[in-house]
Parts: sequence; structure tokens; C-alpha cells
Amino acid sequence: MRPWRKQTEQLDLTSDDYIRNAMELTQARRRLFNDLIGIRVQRGIPQAKVADAIGINRSGISRFEADIETSNPTFDVVLRYAHAVGAALTLRAEPMEARALPLLPSVGEAFVWHATMQPSALSIGGFIPDSSLAEPSAGDWMVDQEAAAL
Repeated sequence: MRPWRKQTEQLDLTSDDYIRNAMELTQARRRLFNDLIGIRVQRGIPQAKVADAIGINRSGISRFEADIETSNPTFDVVLRYAHAVGAALTLRAEPMEARALPLLPSVGEAFVWHATMQPSALSIGGFIPDSSLAEPSAGDWMVDQEAAAL
């Protein structure tokens, strides 16, 4: 039996650590998809050419690009898309404890939001006042300007 299959205890995916990790993973997915689409657009590669290159129909590319929040391409399609648009990807996995994740506020605890404009994105983050982290956290969330305008 493989060592990772020996786990028999239930994981608590509702703990603060797992919720913060899920937020970071969602942000990474969104950032990856936006970056890939941006590279395609910047290079002037039509959706139809990408679709032909990776072996799916153009409507699949269109749906993926139009709604990155709910589209669910396979990992293989994401890799083929990256290859077709000439994007290099760096992927690695590490234990979530090795990353500095932002703290979540407790129920009823004040949470101060801050926003910073950057050339291609709006950085939105926050902190809990009067705590040991009474300054913006290093794990700010990134939201593209179009989504922030909604």
C-alpha cells in the first residue's frame, strides 16, 4: 500500500487553516487563468487557433475565458493551453503550514480592509485591529479591476 493511502482519520476541512488555504488556492487558480488569458491576448493569438492547437472546439475556449470562476478545465487542458500560448508554468506543492497565510477574523471581530491599485490589478487585503497583526497581512488577495468594479 502506498504511504499516502494509510490515512484513516477524517480531515477537518472547516478549520481556519484549511479555509485560509482554500482561499489561497482559489486565488492561485484565478491568477493562473487570468495570466494565461492575458498572455494569449497580448500575443494576439485568436481563440480558434488555441482551440485547434489543443484539440478542443472554440466554444470550449470561449466558455473557459468568459467565466474562469465556474469553468472547470482538466489539468491537461490547462497545460496544453499554456503550451499553445507560449506560457511557462512553475508548479509545486508544499505543506500549507510552510506558507504564511493571512489570519481570518473571529466571529464579531472587526476587520479593516485596505485596497491598493497596481498596474494590472487591485490588491485587497485586511487586518484585525488591536491584535498582534495590527497591520496589513502579507497574504493580500488580488482581484482584477473588472471583477472589482462589479
